[in-house]
Amino acid sequence: MLGGSRLSAVGFTKDYLTLTFDGVGDLTTFVWPEVAIVGRTIMRNDLEYQDALCSLIGRLVNASTIDAAEVIRIEFDQGSALRIAVRASGSRGDRVVLSQSKQRRCSF
Repeated sequence: MLGGSRLSAVGFTKDYLTLTFDGVGDLTTFVWPEVAIVGRTIMRNDLEYQDALCSLIGRLVNASTIDAAEVIRIEFDQGSALRIAVRASGSRGDRVVLSQSKQRRCSF
């Protein structure tokens, strides 16, 4: 789904995050992802969280998956990754939306 694209922008809003991938579209998530960089997991409440997400801008996506537990994993070059635990959020309704164009939209 996202493999081969580059993360081109990270947008922070009060209640959600938007990740823009070149040639694919926007991934909007109401579940704040965990950021794995250099063997360390950085969470939303960590001081370096915003910097960690922004450091992924320009990185190439090697693979993206969603497993049976509804965890989205986006793996970047150089070993970094994002992990979005959709089901664990406990919220109702769409928690993650991939807007690829006006005609295509995937939501979880």
